[in-house]
Amino acid sequence: STFFSMGVRFQIFALLPLLCRGDVRQARCSACVAITDELVGAISREGEHMDIDLRGRLNSKGELEGGKVTKYAFSELRAIELLEAMCPPMMNYGFLEQEGRKYFQKVGGFDGPVTISGTMTLGGPQSQAEGQEVRNYCDRVVEENEEAFTEAIRQGAEGIDKRICIDLLEECSSVEEMDMGPPRQAMLDAKKIDC
Repeated sequence: STFFSMGVRFQIFALLPLLCRGDVRQARCSACVAITDELVGAISREGEHMDIDLRGRLNSKGELEGGKVTKYAFSELRAIELLEAMCPPMMNYGFLEQEGRKYFQKVGGFDGPVTISGTMTLGGPQSQAEGQEVRNYCDRVVEENEEAFTEAIRQGAEGIDKRICIDLLEECSSVEEMDMGPPRQAMLDAKKIDC
């Protein structure tokens, strides 16, 4: 666990241009929560999958042999597909401040910058640059901890944010710290946006 967290702590410095000195811990936790939110979203969008048949030869009776049938839910293929789908959406994240707290929140994926209630603009060039930083962080974290992420996926979506952000990466110290940002999985409703 310490080995993984040291690598992640080194990689988080890519996010430092976005932060003030005292906000580093908050940013680490917030970036991790954003990554796990994307992973949970990818898991929830999964459709039904058949088992994976790894038997490759027919015996003299015409029956498959030489391997086994693996449940897709526990397969390496599933983990790889989920991990590959997890980081690209991070391009839609930016660093926001609300009530004195700074955190990463989904801000992109719109047809252009959007202003909410005349006080906060989501999207635009700054958000794109921040999104690229978060994407790079996500790619590095997943690459360095692929086996641990795979095991976390096999254990299921329930509590995966705690297993990754608190137990594995040690970016958050508690579930309460993880929940201090905006409402989790907040989605913007176009009817509530003042442009």
